Amino acid sequence: MNQVKAAAVRTLLREYLAKRVLFYTTRDMQEHAQLDSRTTRLQSALWSAVVALVVAGMNDVLNAQVYAQAAPWLTDAQNLSSLASSLSTP
Repeated sequence: MNQVKAAAVRTLLREYLAKRVLFYTTRDMQEHAQLDSRTTRLQSALWSAVVALVVAGMNDVLNAQVYAQAAPWLTDAQNLSSLASSLSTP
């Protein structure tokens, strides 16, 4: 996981947690509404960041799998190309 992205997620999570604690401890209805709105925005930002990290991780896994599967084919193709070159050379 990219360290910068991980730090950003931790910062968002800390802020979210602090706002949720305030949400359940405040008695002021106006502040309650503001906290609710802010925590909703933080949830959205957190999910976006987490989904982006998961997608990036899945891309890395899928790319590694494709490269591993393609390696024998690439070796075979290189061998065939070398063979074809040697056969066509007088």
